[in-house]
Amino acid sequence: VPAGVVTGERFRRQLLPMFVFFTVIWGWSYVKRGFVAADATTQPKYYDSLADFVRAQPGGVQRVEVVATESSRQADELALKINIARGWETQLDRQLNPEFYDGLTTDTYHRWLQRNSVNLVALPTSGLQQQSLEERAVIEAQPSYLQLVWSSPRWHVYRVIDGVRLADN
Repeated sequence: VPAGVVTGERFRRQLLPMFVFFTVIWGWSYVKRGFVAADATTQPKYYDSLADFVRAQPGGVQRVEVVATESSRQADELALKINIARGWETQLDRQLNPEFYDGLTTDTYHRWLQRNSVNLVALPTSGLQQQSLEERAVIEAQPSYLQLVWSSPRWHVYRVIDGVRLADN
């Protein structure tokens, strides 16, 4: 083999560490979830009491903002049971709801709730994703437009006092 020419075996040995490094970096966001202890919000049963409460509300269909959990399981478990305002696709959420990523305030949250015809806000008592902490802080600041209407060990649900209905019956 001429000098300076890398053989196939040597080439593979040099590339293998780089391949492993980039694979781990690329997939780390998914891999790390395997090491996080599962909390109650990962269980389908966690969402039953919220769905039952929302469906029992008078006045028909209501749109609900469910503050996102670490697993984003709320979107999977509730989408077919109640009318949720946001799902789990972060890229689309960043585009459609930038206020949640640009420093949420009580005023911008209020405008967002009204613009999106949200009538109820559901705050899980545990298992929030990092991005949801600002939203929780706004809710827990007890703005005048939110009124606590139901509480359980798993949920705090607030009515948007001046919420805009999706449509009149």
